[in-house]
Amino acid sequence: MAEVIETPDNNTFATATNLGNIRNSPFVRGDLFGTDSADFFKFQVDRATKGGIAVVPQGVDTNLVLFNSSGQQIRNSLKPGTAIESIAFDNLLAGEYTLLVSKSTGSGSYTLSANGRAITRAQMSVTVDRLTALERYDTKVPFTNFDRADFYIETNIEGRRKNSRVFGNDNDINPNFTVTQEVDINKLLLFASIGAKDEDPDTDDIADIDPGVPGNDIPFDFDPIKGEAKARGFAFTSPFPEGQIITSEGNGDVLFPTPIFNTRNKGARISFRINYDTFTSSTSSFSNSTPLIVGTNASQDLTGQNRGGILCGEGGNDNLSGMGGNDALCGGTGNDKLNGGTGNDISFGGLGRDTHTGGAGRDTFVLTLNDGVDVIKDFQKGRDKLGLSIELNSEILDIVQQGKNTVIGVGGERLAILSNVKANQINAADFVTVDLSRFKGIEVPTLVA
Repeated sequence: MAEVIETPDNNTFATATNLGNIRNSPFVRGDLFGTDSADFFKFQVDRATKGGIAVVPQGVDTNLVLFNSSGQQIRNSLKPGTAIESIAFDNLLAGEYTLLVSKSTGSGSYTLSANGRAITRAQMSVTVDRLTALERYDTKVPFTNFDRADFYIETNIEGRRKNSRVFGNDNDINPNFTVTQEVDINKLLLFASIGAKDEDPDTDDIADIDPGVPGNDIPFDFDPIKGEAKARGFAFTSPFPEGQIITSEGNGDVLFPTPIFNTRNKGARISFRINYDTFTSSTSSFSNSTPLIVGTNASQDLTGQNRGGILCGEGGNDNLSGMGGNDALCGGTGNDKLNGGTGNDISFGGLGRDTHTGGAGRDTFVLTLNDGVDVIKDFQKGRDKLGLSIELNSEILDIVQQGKNTVIGVGGERLAILSNVKANQINAADFVTVDLSRFKGIEVPTLVA
């Protein structure tokens, strides 16, 4: 981690302060007083990199914008008020990038933190949440279940095609069908398409889900740097961020009417989402055989096995017990209690006021922005670690004593309380970087090697 001194008059692209390579975890202390309303910083990326940037203001409402080498805006954080602003990115390709720290109101100082890790692979996922018939599909046996659609879903990611099973006799399905495909980490645009059909004995009917081009699938491009998808047709005219639900519907139209076949486009509505994930070299030992226990939106108790696994509480106020093995515990939303048990566990509370007990072993407790204040009951100096999300580094943290406990925060936001720990015992050696990556559709923390 390297502190960078802000250069004078860095208020234009041409005079931007150079932060160097983002993988060196640079940070800088700057200010925006009086008529000084903008500071520019540039940094270099020498290989495909995952990372993040955070700006911690003091008495000033800051905004953060990221530009590529052509001066095009690719990411921004424009929250009102004096809250911490942050930008995360799955993949920045090699090149030079520019950051703009500007102010909306007030005057004051700020700390800028940047961090990055080289990625080793990437994957793109398409998930269909719902598919609904907007007209009658099968009419052979009226007024029975056999006049309902027999939907199946077609996907194409970078030329690799995969179909779902047939969801028989159901006009409104929630398939939760996900297709995941490894993709080139250095490609600027990724292609995918999604479509649906109704299985018939002769020729399958096409579910028309595109309002502009009846009969066609929805083709779209995904931009890994901007993290957004844009349709090639008319299904959705504005770019959609990854992970956001996209809904599209078509009206249906006759495609190939003949005396023998009567293949039609028939109206349907589809809701789907796109995810793009990159992976660093991490110490994760999870594989397809790793046990995964996922809760619901209700409060519940989840108990692991005597081997390494993943427990995710999802919603509600949950109690998670890892038992044996090296586990990953993810509370989700709600005020959760996470107990690692034996083994070297990684504990991530998620949104809410969570309580962590690592138990025996060398455990890691994950600290992230905007997720609430976590209480860590048994942090052991020299054995356990505090895991920081990738946009943070330890130099910008506030570590203060409060009674018998240590409070860790950044700016005006408290991240965690370490019970019965002295603040002067905590230093940079106690922190590690954590990567949040998708595993079997669940965002799971892993340690970055």
